[in-house]
Amino acid sequence: MSANTDLPDNTKGYTQKRLNTVRIHKDRGHYDYATVHSITNLTLVSHVAFNVKDEEGDGEDTPINLPLTCVLGSYNPEIDYENISDAQLHSEHQKSMRTGSVEAYLHGNAGSMLYKAIKASEHRSVKVCITSTKVDGVVLVLTPNGHSLNYRSAVIHGTASIVPPEQVAKRRWAMRLLTNHMSPGRWEATYPVAESAMKYVQVIEVQIRTASAKIRASNIGGFDPAVALGQSPGWQHKDIWSGIIPLYEVLGSPISSGVMGAQGESEDALKQVEDWLSRQNEDSKSYAEAAAAVSSVERDLRHQIQKWQASHRQ
Repeated sequence: MSANTDLPDNTKGYTQKRLNTVRIHKDRGHYDYATVHSITNLTLVSHVAFNVKDEEGDGEDTPINLPLTCVLGSYNPEIDYENISDAQLHSEHQKSMRTGSVEAYLHGNAGSMLYKAIKASEHRSVKVCITSTKVDGVVLVLTPNGHSLNYRSAVIHGTASIVPPEQVAKRRWAMRLLTNHMSPGRWEATYPVAESAMKYVQVIEVQIRTASAKIRASNIGGFDPAVALGQSPGWQHKDIWSGIIPLYEVLGSPISSGVMGAQGESEDALKQVEDWLSRQNEDSKSYAEAAAAVSSVERDLRHQIQKWQASHRQ
């Protein structure tokens, strides 16, 4: 997703409801599938909030917020996923991200609090709120109260349940998405998952009820010089830098475990990892820098400040 404001329209997206409507800075709100899903899709660690039954004796449920890996997808039982490549799966997955509603899948284990909460609930399901955030820049302005961040944030409300053990194909499909979410194409690049290991894997599916995104992707924006300067005594004698510090994740150089010896150090073994980190680093940097670009707002503001300064200098 580019950093400009030409984001997809809301013709295919989540209906605005009380839970998902952005109320502060409404112009930053987005409800189309492509935008909302892309943010969760790019976030390695999302946070899943839910309530658990009171254990302290005060009668109130306890809120829990867990960092978990979350991936979105739309499972189609008509597709033989075992016989399609990761590239084909990625293409099908990206299409579903842009054009339709999906479910969320979380990787857990039998000891997790969410798993226990689902098992303990009357309907074997729990309402959850999933948040995913990418921070793209630090916004430094002339006064303390205007500082902010460039960011992309998605909030999903849904109902979580456990994918039954007998749905083996769906569980393997979800595990494949979760694996490739960590590193694209990794499922095919590794040895097959052992059937015995699958018995201990718990996949949690979240039926999405509603969702929305909120994005700030701009430079410092506008302000009234009469307030920022006019109410700051001595502004003429203090130089202040303002602008954006782009912020983005960087995948570092691979550090081998060495456990497979020469077999794990070959060019073929490293290619998938190196290709991915090169693309990921470039995409992250390009977005953050494009989001910080000066616009007509800042250029107009520069003229306003020059005019105000000229009329107020002693």
